[in-house]
Amino acid sequence: MHVRAWTGDAWLPLGPAPSAIPGSNGAATVSLQLDTDGTPWVAWDASPGGAPARIFVYRFNR
Repeated sequence: MHVRAWTGDAWLPLGPAPSAIPGSNGAATVSLQLDTDGTPWVAWDASPGGAPARIFVYRFNR
């Protein structure tokens, strides 16, 4: 999963991509929200190694 911001001229990464989940079948149900300070939060679920799905939340620090 990669999150980028539009500068008016180009899309720039908001830091590195959240860590890959070893053995995951991919992310699903991705949600992106901004808090009151404009900081992006990304949440998704994934099923690592065929285990039950887990929810992951990533906050981009600036």
